[in-house]
Amino acid sequence: MLKLLKWLVLVPIAAGGLLLHGRNPQPVVFDYYVDAVEQPLALLLALALLAGALLALLAGLLPMLALRSENRRLRRRLQAMQATAVKPISGPAR
Repeated sequence: MLKLLKWLVLVPIAAGGLLLHGRNPQPVVFDYYVDAVEQPLALLLALALLAGALLALLAGLLPMLALRSENRRLRRRLQAMQATAVKPISGPAR
């Protein structure tokens, strides 16, 4: 199911990228203060989208790592509590 969802997201994005490239082949000047390069508009847009996706991934990854660490700490605490818990002695059934 996850593979299907991944394909349902990636195929339209790739098709949109190809359409974007086909409609915007003209070069544009990208000036980044130190130097300037002339690249196709579609390439610069794709790089900007990729940079945004990587920043979003990083922003989502940091809280997830913190939660994994807390989960690991709580599991250790639970195992320690279970190890020291008093087991009830089963008596005769009433």
